[in-house]
Amino acid sequence: MSGWVQWFCSMQGHDFFCEVDRDYIESRFNLYGLNQEVSTFSRCLGIILDFVSSESDSDEVYRDSWSRKDCMELYGRIHARFLLTARGQEIMHDKFLAGDFGYCPRYYCFKQPVLPIGLSDTVGSDRVRTFCPKCHQIFVPPVHLAARHVDGAYFGRTFPHFLLMLYPECVEKPPLREYVPTVYGYKVNKDCPAFKSKKLLTDDMVVSDESSIPQHEDPEPVRRRQSTAAPGGGGGGGGGSRKGQSHSNSSRRHASSRRSKS
Repeated sequence: MSGWVQWFCSMQGHDFFCEVDRDYIESRFNLYGLNQEVSTFSRCLGIILDFVSSESDSDEVYRDSWSRKDCMELYGRIHARFLLTARGQEIMHDKFLAGDFGYCPRYYCFKQPVLPIGLSDTVGSDRVRTFCPKCHQIFVPPVHLAARHVDGAYFGRTFPHFLLMLYPECVEKPPLREYVPTVYGYKVNKDCPAFKSKKLLTDDMVVSDESSIPQHEDPEPVRRRQSTAAPGGGGGGGGGSRKGQSHSNSSRRHASSRRSKS
């Protein structure tokens, strides 16, 4: 006897999927709201939970309905929820250690195992990607591990980070080395336009006016720095200060003349 879940996960390009426990699928509480997302919910749920004998000729005809696209969409949505349970995290943790999701293609990550991730929780937005716990970069997985039709929402944005929180021993330090471009053995200057990174551009950027201040930065300290850097506060401020000083001097002269008359 083989079930739909085992058949589905054994297909080529479905290596990222894990087998969701039957008890989890049978609980209607875990499937709350999915009947509104999948129009053929009842029919697809019956197919997913059904067992078919691989030795029966009559079952081969029934097996044709297993490849329905809406069955995959329903199982993918169930799969995304199951991954956030303790049981789902345990299964995916074992697959991660076994390298079932592949390895980081970056040279200095030295074949660090990766985790599947979705860039969106909405089905149909993007295919599944892989996340490297060492360099924290996103990559396109090999087709033989994750077929192009495998949606990223079947794994979600939360799964890999949640797993690393539950298994902190899987958190790796960033790569200690990075590639340094050279020409005839000499390092390329960081100011070279061909190799200047965004980080260097950000570090070299100087705030010259209020319009260039990032939105998350409070402009008030910049105003104070500008006012401190410009003594006298400009023509308008200097004129007001001189008027106040002359008024004070005339008041003192008027008071001293009154004292002399008395």
